[in-house]
Amino acid sequence: MPTKREQQILDLIRQNPLISQRELAAELGISRPGVASHISHLIKDGLISGKGYILPPLTGIM
Repeated sequence: MPTKREQQILDLIRQNPLISQRELAAELGISRPGVASHISHLIKDGLISGKGYILPPLTGIM
């Protein structure tokens, strides 16, 4: 289950799959390394499929 911040990142990626970590950080008011850490967790949890931010089909996460 993603944290609130991770859910925000997923929502932004859904809106713009090509968004950069720098843009995510600016949008959320956090550091770029902070975004990278959240993205790493999302990849480990299978909510993001690799560096291209490919999202699997929605499975009731929202």
